[in-house]
Amino acid sequence: MSRIPAESIELTYSFTSSKPWNARIIPSNHTVYHTYSVKTETKGATSLFGSSHNVTEVVNESSGETIATLTWREMLPDKVTFKGSAAMSINTWMKPELLHSHDDQKRKYHWKNIAAGLEMELHAEDTPDIPIASYTKDPNVHQLSLTKRATEIYELCVVSFIFLEKKRSLQEVSVLSRAEIAGKEGFLVAAGPISSK
Repeated sequence: MSRIPAESIELTYSFTSSKPWNARIIPSNHTVYHTYSVKTETKGATSLFGSSHNVTEVVNESSGETIATLTWREMLPDKVTFKGSAAMSINTWMKPELLHSHDDQKRKYHWKNIAAGLEMELHAEDTPDIPIASYTKDPNVHQLSLTKRATEIYELCVVSFIFLEKKRSLQEVSVLSRAEIAGKEGFLVAAGPISSK
């Protein structure tokens, strides 16, 4: 359940899948805000010895514009493009969960609760104890709720959430896999959060 009071929610984005890197993202207000398609495809490996990689693209359905991409990499940090920027390490774009808005005010935002099983929240630097956006996930609802403040950076909010949720989901799978392996070997490993922000 979101910690944002219902009366403070200005916009909700509903995801058609629990895996937001392969989903449509539909706003509660279609007049003002855009719907996005997010697809992840395997690219590369054009030759026998070439390497392939997954690329996630976030596309504005109205204009057909790709507003962001994420190139998945195993040994190095993923690479990001956003709103026409040059490709950069996700650790540069988000350090590691700190976001800088792309406006003249250079405001800062921070994602918290990114560990597996927690409800992710976005906080503004000047109001660190009050979330301006939060994600709710249960079997029937996959929804990102934004306050009026968060709508000022709604594309940055949506894109950064998708990329962090991808990272978090892979970490969760990794922890569960290690726990399963350890269990078969007669050891007990807690499959809890890796870290908490």
